[in-house]
Parts: sequence; structure tokens; C-alpha cells
Amino acid sequence: MTDAYAGINAILMRLHLTTWEDHQKYANLEVLIEDIYTNDKLSKSRVYLTTLQASTGENVWSTIDKRSHRIRQRMVGAVLNDRSIQQFEPTIAKEVDIFLGVVLSSCLAGQPLNMTEKFSYLMLDIVGQLAFGYANKAQILPKNRFLSKGIMIANYHNNVLMQYPTLAQSWIVSLMHRITARRQQKNLDSLRKIIRRRTAQGVDAHYDLYHFVTKQMGSEDTKDIELSELWSEAAMFYVAGGETTSTTLCALFFYLARNPECYTRLAAEIRSTFDKGSDIRRGAKLAGCQYLRACIEETLRIAPPGPGTFWREDLRNGSDIDDPVVIDGHVISPGTQVGVCTYAIHHNEEYFPEPFLFKPERWVAGGIASKNFAPLAAFSMGPRSCPGKALAYLEISLTVAKTLWYFDFQRTLGSLGDVGGGKEGRQGGRGRVDEFQLYDVFASTHSGPILSFYPRGEYWKDIKPM
Repeated sequence: MTDAYAGINAILMRLHLTTWEDHQKYANLEVLIEDIYTNDKLSKSRVYLTTLQASTGENVWSTIDKRSHRIRQRMVGAVLNDRSIQQFEPTIAKEVDIFLGVVLSSCLAGQPLNMTEKFSYLMLDIVGQLAFGYANKAQILPKNRFLSKGIMIANYHNNVLMQYPTLAQSWIVSLMHRITARRQQKNLDSLRKIIRRRTAQGVDAHYDLYHFVTKQMGSEDTKDIELSELWSEAAMFYVAGGETTSTTLCALFFYLARNPECYTRLAAEIRSTFDKGSDIRRGAKLAGCQYLRACIEETLRIAPPGPGTFWREDLRNGSDIDDPVVIDGHVISPGTQVGVCTYAIHHNEEYFPEPFLFKPERWVAGGIASKNFAPLAAFSMGPRSCPGKALAYLEISLTVAKTLWYFDFQRTLGSLGDVGGGKEGRQGGRGRVDEFQLYDVFASTHSGPILSFYPRGEYWKDIKPM
């Protein structure tokens, strides 16, 4: 029954808040991070295997075998290295331009936008192209948007099982399977269709996951690749490469709309750096936007897209008892789950003074977040850290810079403008009205912000309404 504590909070999607409260009382975070995530004796926990029952199989995220992880990370890393990102950038830019067209249409119609929806659709389209050169067209075709909801449900299901593995054999999970089976199956059928369509096109049709994996494996046996590698890694891409970036974009726009000084400074940096919107691309100018980078890092800190705990475990056999795992002076027996909550790390006052305030200045040169210890754990830590960091920064940078070049935005007036924040007087960590509310499903789900956009000068004439 011990795991029921975490399980119930996972069901309520507030485990990160509960863990943060516990860390306030009990944890020496600096010691824990060092002892856990740089410890060669620890492996990814067996709780990740519970997700295989509700997903497409083992992938770079869920595998606990270190050798398998190295192979898979190298495989996925080929899609995410610098050369590959350079080749893929025009596709990202094209999808961002479609997003700008959606924003322009809302301006012309005088309608506010729920950014959770719009950024989710944008990232579905980008990830579809990255994985299999497939245009989901979720931004412009409502019928293709079901993937977003299905991904959230699968994440929620998996997170509950990870935190409370005993439930995997219970009637509760059987009921969850029954409730979510139809939507999850629709997602899996869609991914299967996308893979078959891509494999029929030939290896060099697109620079995507299929292309690079096939080249690495030295074989064009598409059937074997689909079953053994592409199928599971594709499902991971839609979560790790799409939903997490969408969350960061939503949170960044939320905090910019509520912090006018930050908004003004960022807009001024972008508008003084570039001469026209078409100049906004990967390169020295974009990399030189230091305040943009600071805003992204502060958003990853204050609203980590994976707010929970990355569990580790001693999986060695009993012959290693003479060389035990020691964490913060405590001997940890094999089978014990250990980890540190990302949300707790990022909201620790010793590392980040005034942790619930959005202060990009923490990350500007000379304004170090903490004089003692300032970990940014949004992409996990140690050898298991996410290989997609560079791609995520590019996606976010292009989207933010292009949006602020062509538009101004603000919170929608009235109660709609409050969507995304906490509610005053609410208990359980939900009472901070200026904090973007994350609902922990291992990744994050959320709503809002709802924003009103306004064309900037005559620049909007470069955009095609959608």
C-alpha cells in the first residue's frame, strides 16, 4: 500500500506539487541529485516497464537496459544532431508560418486563441514531419487533431501505473483500459498507417527518423525496422518531441503576457536584431538573442514540461551487497525507487530565490540563477538526459521570435484571461494566480493561456491567413 500515496496523487495529476511539499520538509536536494543521477550503480527504474502494457513497446525513453539505451539513444541522436537539425529547419519554419497564418486569421476575426490548443497542433505537425515526413495538418484540419487528446490520455495512464505499479493487476486499471482503449487504439492505428505510408516512399524521400534509422542499420528491410524500432520510437517522438515543447511555449506566452517588462524587453531584442521576418532563422543572430534564451530557460525552470520524478533503482544482483548504493548517508537496498522531483528542484529557494517569480534575468550573463547550485533539470540529468534539447530550443526560438516580429499580444480581457493560472484561496499548491498550472501526467497537461493578438504595423502582410 506504500505506493498508494503516489498513486492517488498521480490520479489527481498533482504528484509534483505533493512531492515539492515533501521536499520542503525532508530533502537535501543538492546531495540527492549528485548521489542519484551521477551514480553508475543506479539504472532507470523497473517502473518504466509498466508503460509497455499501454504503449507500443520499448523505446529510448522506457528501456531500462543500459546497453539497449545506448543503442537507441545513438539511433535517435542521429535524427537530432546538428547536421540533421540544419536540414530539418525549413520544415519547422514552414509549420511555424502556418501557425502565424492561424494567428493572423484570429486577429482579422477578432477572436482570442487558446494557446494550449494552437501550440499542440503546431507541434503535432512538426513531429509528424520529423518522425516520418508526414504532414498531420492538425493546424488547419480539425479531423486530424485527435492525436493530441490520445497522447495525453496515454501519458496519464502510464504515469498512474508508474507511480502505483500494483494497480496494473487491478480492476481499476482494467476499467481505465476499457475507458481509454478506443481512443488509444485510434492513435496507434494512425501511427501504423503513417509508418506504412512512409516505408512505401523509399529511404531518401525525407530527412526524418525513418531515413536516419534505416541508414544506420544498413538495411532497407522496412518490415523489420517498423516492428523492431520505428514503431516504438515514433510513439516516443510524439510525446517527447511534441507535447513537452508545446507546454514550454504555452508557459512562456503565459508569463510574457503577465510580465510586461519581460515582454517589452524580449520584443525589443527581437525587433532590433532582425531586419525582416524572413531573416529569423537558425544562425548567429538568433543565437545572439540572449534574452530570448534566458526567457526559454526561465520558462523551463518555472514550468518544467516533465515536472515529476525520474526514478532510478539499484538493479544489480545480490552479489553486490558489499558495494551498496549510499545516498545522503543512507544505504539504499535493491528494489528501492529513488529520485528527485524536477518541479521541486526548480522551485527550491536555496537555488532560485523567489522561485515562483518569472525572472529571466537569472539566466543572463552575470545574473547566475544561484551562487551555489543552479541545476536545470527539464531535460532530465546524467546519461539519461534527453537528446532533443537543441531541437526543442530551435522550435521554441523560431516560434517566439517570429510571433513577436509580426504580432503583439496580451491577456484576453475578463475571466478568459485568467485561464491557465491558479485560483486565489485554492489549496494544494493551486492558489498562486500568476503561476501557470501544470497537471502532472509524467509530461504535463494544461489549459490556456487565452490571448488576444494584434498585427504589428504592416509586417503582417507577409503572412497568408489560414
